[in-house]
Amino acid sequence: MKKFPILILAAGSSSRMGRPKQLLKLKSGMSLLKNAVTEAQKTNQPVYVVLGANLTEIEKELLDVDVQLLYNEDWSKGIGTSIAMGVQVIRDLNPEAGGAIIMVCDQPYLNGDLLQQLILTQDQTHKTIVVSKYADGGGTPALFDKKFFDLLVALKGDRGASQILKSNLESIEYIRFDKGHIDLDTEEAYDQYLRATES
Repeated sequence: MKKFPILILAAGSSSRMGRPKQLLKLKSGMSLLKNAVTEAQKTNQPVYVVLGANLTEIEKELLDVDVQLLYNEDWSKGIGTSIAMGVQVIRDLNPEAGGAIIMVCDQPYLNGDLLQQLILTQDQTHKTIVVSKYADGGGTPALFDKKFFDLLVALKGDRGASQILKSNLESIEYIRFDKGHIDLDTEEAYDQYLRATES
């Protein structure tokens, strides 16, 4: 089976939250970012984390984790710069990779089984993009074949990979991620998550 390194995007300033959401504690007691890394590592794929805002504080969270940390100096220009930088590093360091998986760190219900399903689905269907499908649409985590590396590396500003998806609908296979629409971008969303896990 092909190798698909995982890129975790964690460079944002969490402006809507007002504090680093990467460090929010989940019900397990693990931070949101460390949970994302732990689940990604269950796939036995190489894992890369792009950091940016609040670097000193956030990188301490991963000191005891065997993961490749990348620093995006242009993080304030938007998520596109983090994708571009991360995919470039993946391409340089993993010339044998079949593609890459892009994920964010603020989906508390993401797990290793889902990430593995992306890889298995690609292997079974031979589709060049596999996207998570949830309540309000679809998105991350998503797998991209290496044929899209040039487009991903060319991303700029605050635009993610959505335009690549829209331009390649015939290349997409979907997998279900029932709680993928839940992300912890605001204090309200975090409170709702905590209440839901208590019930």
